[in-house]
Amino acid sequence: WPAARPNALVAAAGNDTFDVVERLASDLDLDSIGDAADIRVVPVSRGGLERVARAVEKVMERRYADLPADVAWRQRPLVITDPRTNSLLVAASPEDRRSIEDLVKRLSETPMNSAVEIEVLTLDSGSAREMAPRLESLMRDRMQSLGEAEGPSDRVSIEPLDGSNSLIVAASRENQTVIRDLVDVLMQAQSDRIGGHSLEIIPVARNRASDLVDLVEDLYVETENRRRGEEVVRVNADDRINAILATGAPADIEAIRDLVSRLDSEQPGAIVEVKYVPLASANVLETVALIESVLDGGGGRRGRAGQRGTVMRYLKEMEGLEPGDESGRMEVEVSSAIRDSIALTPDVRTNTVIVSAPRDSMLLIERMIRDLDTSSTGSKRIEVFKLENADADAMAEILTELFQLRQQGSLYVLKPREDIAAVGEVAALPGGDVETEMFGTDLTMVPDERQALSITVDSRTNALIVSGTPKYLELV
Repeated sequence: WPAARPNALVAAAGNDTFDVVERLASDLDLDSIGDAADIRVVPVSRGGLERVARAVEKVMERRYADLPADVAWRQRPLVITDPRTNSLLVAASPEDRRSIEDLVKRLSETPMNSAVEIEVLTLDSGSAREMAPRLESLMRDRMQSLGEAEGPSDRVSIEPLDGSNSLIVAASRENQTVIRDLVDVLMQAQSDRIGGHSLEIIPVARNRASDLVDLVEDLYVETENRRRGEEVVRVNADDRINAILATGAPADIEAIRDLVSRLDSEQPGAIVEVKYVPLASANVLETVALIESVLDGGGGRRGRAGQRGTVMRYLKEMEGLEPGDESGRMEVEVSSAIRDSIALTPDVRTNTVIVSAPRDSMLLIERMIRDLDTSSTGSKRIEVFKLENADADAMAEILTELFQLRQQGSLYVLKPREDIAAVGEVAALPGGDVETEMFGTDLTMVPDERQALSITVDSRTNALIVSGTPKYLELV
């Protein structure tokens, strides 16, 4: 076991075993740096002394990471900085020393792309003294949009050079390119400037300027130009600097800046949910068409952009609710923007409605779909009627002709009302007698062949197999 202070091994073993342990310890206890190491002075010409030293330390640390800690501690090179001579004092084995010298040489020869460079930009038009603070402000906004990705190399300094209408720019190569593009944009805008109007460059951080400029046109520019005249307010997107160029009065510039800020914000204005609503009995195509017609007010979406938001109240007569009871009602405000964000897509294969809508609207739409799907109105049953005296084929023909009506080439189905009590009381015959249930049933003419009575003849048993609604079956 290892002793704490003398850095020695205490071994308890027989003579033969002890000789083996002693020989192994002698072979393993070789200090590869001790006798073989030498101290060299490695000058650092470029790159910064401390930064080069840290790079060397990290490379050597990775090289010895797989060795035991005590072995790595003895064999790792020793690197000391000498600020007076801007050199590194390196104590290492010949192999490590050659690696360190090669690393320092490569760091000195590597082009420093992220380092600050100085460039003089001469302006053909405009004032360098006015443009310098504006460019610095735009670059400051750009650096703020980088967040945690911002580094020291992103810092920019722009100073006007008196007497030559030039700018002295200290920035990285990447920022130099951005600044040259900004100068070109400002100079072009200066030549296209409308009298009394100003130009503002509004940077976009989290989206593409080309995407936002269309929204700004729809939400603000077109309305103002319609009200005040053509070309009063203009917006354009510059993809080189990912910014929106706005031209107009100071109030217009401020309104556009506020609008772009809200459109480019990290927090979305509305959350749209997507939900799958499977149908058990209803037809998915008819359900989607019906709900879309209700949401559109029956007239489609065209010409409704200027309509103000309306409150849609969904009422459903439910069992156990008294008339006027508000507990079964649901209200949702549906504006033009909300209607545009609602989408219903039918999946015919699975008979499922895929709904995309805001959360409040999602609850309303899902409830409407569930109510339509769970409604028992129109559900059909199958019954077998055995005939004792009449012929099954003749009876089937009579029933088919009775409940079907053709007018001008169109086929209509005579469908009984499902609940006669909801329409009115049973009609009374002259003399006070009441009609039988059969003759007191009202029939409604509908142009839907799917609601027709389905009759199949079983010739072997002289029976009718009839499929229809409960009221249909009662009449049969």
